[in-house]
Amino acid sequence: MIRTVGVVGGGQLGRYFVREAHALGYRTVLLDPDPQSPGAQMCDIHICGEFTDLELVTKFCNLCDEVTVEFENIPATTLELIETLVPLRPSARAVTTAADRRKEKLFLTSCGLSVAPFYVVDSIADVDRAMSQIPQSSVSSTPQYLVKTATHGYDGKGQLKLSGLHELRDAWTSLGEVPCVVEQVVEFDAEMSIIVARSSKNIVVSYTPTVNTHVNGVLDHSVTLSNEQLEELGSRAQRIGETIVQELDYVGVLGVELFVVGTEILVNEFAPRPHNSGHWTLDGATTSQFGQQLRCLVDQPLGDCKQLFGGVAMANLLGDLWTSGEPLWSSLSNDPRITVHMYGKKDPRPGRKMGHITAVAETPHEALQLVLEARSALSGNS
Repeated sequence: MIRTVGVVGGGQLGRYFVREAHALGYRTVLLDPDPQSPGAQMCDIHICGEFTDLELVTKFCNLCDEVTVEFENIPATTLELIETLVPLRPSARAVTTAADRRKEKLFLTSCGLSVAPFYVVDSIADVDRAMSQIPQSSVSSTPQYLVKTATHGYDGKGQLKLSGLHELRDAWTSLGEVPCVVEQVVEFDAEMSIIVARSSKNIVVSYTPTVNTHVNGVLDHSVTLSNEQLEELGSRAQRIGETIVQELDYVGVLGVELFVVGTEILVNEFAPRPHNSGHWTLDGATTSQFGQQLRCLVDQPLGDCKQLFGGVAMANLLGDLWTSGEPLWSSLSNDPRITVHMYGKKDPRPGRKMGHITAVAETPHEALQLVLEARSALSGNS
């Protein structure tokens, strides 16, 4: 009998999970409120409705042998219900920890991992205390701060940058006076991330870390580490990822964002799912992060994480690229090293992730140059 796997969420991550599941012979059921979502366009059954509709969630679970998630901002009551009806990987505890920056920061520090100085703000009294007590750090010569909502923030949304703590009260008010985390901005040497996977049998594997560049809070491009960077940073990033999945008793694929500050590596945050910076694995690794997600879910042996080329890079395609009309797709047609991935979204709004490009080459530097030039050519700027 064909097994059926379920995914909560219908964005591009759900779309790629569905694709991998179909390739390995599984049926797919997707729960998402958008009838035109990227994942809904490809799954076998789409349960269209709100994540808060517990009757609908029960119907969804009754169709599934196992369930995973493609984003973390799912109500805890929904996750807990799913967990009583069908195997949920990763667990409700893991997802809710990642979904709340307060829980996330406290969890990371409890594991002995380094994070930027932070302060939890749940009330006006916390705001006043933070303005006088927030930890200071030598990692920034001119301290600035980020105020981030504890939940429902991503790609730069739900956060404000402050030049000083004197702006905290107004910032907290403008964010709706909801629970927040105040973080000191660190002057990092590089942004980095690593994709880690852990099976229910406690087998842990990880992919080559990437160096990432963000623009306006949104990931712009990623490139795999060079051999020199791997020697210096690779094993340390891997140990951080392994620590998180072990301490959370995590089953699934996890993306971990890191800051390199001098000789120190700080954990920024983690995502209980495949990560944008891991999209390079679709074309540059033996097993993609989505294939690994499926293997974790159905208790198959984990796949090989080997990087297939000397360098692999990824660049996001945002809706801004459509400002002057349809991109010049013909500019990419003659280079087999370049692959375009589109997510099936019809409305190219500014800042919206519409797709991405990957490039493979002999070195990370060459791959990065290729992918950035290819994206530039799409807008006619080559």
